[in-house]
Amino acid sequence: MFQACSAVPPADPSRIPEGEYATTFGSMRLSAASPSGRVTGGYQLDGGRIEGTYANGVLRGEWVEVRAEGTCTPRQFGYTLGGSTYYGTFTFVFNAESSRFEGTWAACGGPENETWTGKRVGNLVDRSYRLRD
Repeated sequence: MFQACSAVPPADPSRIPEGEYATTFGSMRLSAASPSGRVTGGYQLDGGRIEGTYANGVLRGEWVEVRAEGTCTPRQFGYTLGGSTYYGTFTFVFNAESSRFEGTWAACGGPENETWTGKRVGNLVDRSYRLRD
């Protein structure tokens, strides 16, 4: 388990994270599709996309980099990935305001032992934002 995550107080379950975040892998936009806890987003590095579920201050899900060259077995998530073969899992632990997260990630089914952090730098202005390749 990633020990640094334990230093972040749990987020309010009613505050699903949304907005623009400056992260380890560049700018990221997170958007909550509904109060169900489903969150989608895109990040700068290699056209990265994420999709996950938020509950009790933690966002868990899968990432994929659509323009990366990778060695994972090809597969599809819940949206079109453009044939990418570089993907994995992530876990983000948010603070109470959902303004920061500390997390971990893994590629190709490996253990989550790499660091991924972020800080919100803005809100989503256009709630109709959709990911694009």
